[in-house]
Amino acid sequence: CNLTLLERKAILQSLISIDSHSHIRFSEHFPDKGIELFKKAKKEGLEGIMAKKASSPYHFGRSHDWQKIKTMNGQEVVIGGFTEPRGSRKKIGALLVGVYKGKKLVYVGHVGGGFTEKLLQDVSQILKPLITDKCPFSIKPKPNMPVTWVEPEVVCEVSFSEWTSDGSMRHPVFKGLRFDKKAKHVKREGDFR
Repeated sequence: CNLTLLERKAILQSLISIDSHSHIRFSEHFPDKGIELFKKAKKEGLEGIMAKKASSPYHFGRSHDWQKIKTMNGQEVVIGGFTEPRGSRKKIGALLVGVYKGKKLVYVGHVGGGFTEKLLQDVSQILKPLITDKCPFSIKPKPNMPVTWVEPEVVCEVSFSEWTSDGSMRHPVFKGLRFDKKAKHVKREGDFR
């Protein structure tokens, strides 16, 4: 489809009922009000906003013509290992995670927060068949607990407070697994190399 985003939206709007009981809603757009919309989203505790190039043609999947602009720092990461649990925790202590820089998986931190017992069980079951003796990171991290390495195939999403000067995430929190994303495509957000 060679129609622009605005042309496609105009067609969609004419097809969608404005009935307030409909399960389908038309997504409004706000040209020239991105900063104002972002501030409002942040104030209301929303995850973020989408920015799309108005003149862009349709592309299947992601393209550089649209961006997620998050109100909190968020990052997709690849799981490269997990530490032994401490105390009453079961299955997994923390996930060791990274992002790809070129063909190298670069360690960006360990994620221990955001889990329930059920999540720990589920993630453990998914990682168990991927256990390996080889560290998948380009530089072997030095965690404070023994590590079980896994093949870098599973992607998860985390939120965090900021990037540190050494390129690690500060206070990352597990948000969920991402089965729609290939591990090799995970780069630090904003890094398109």
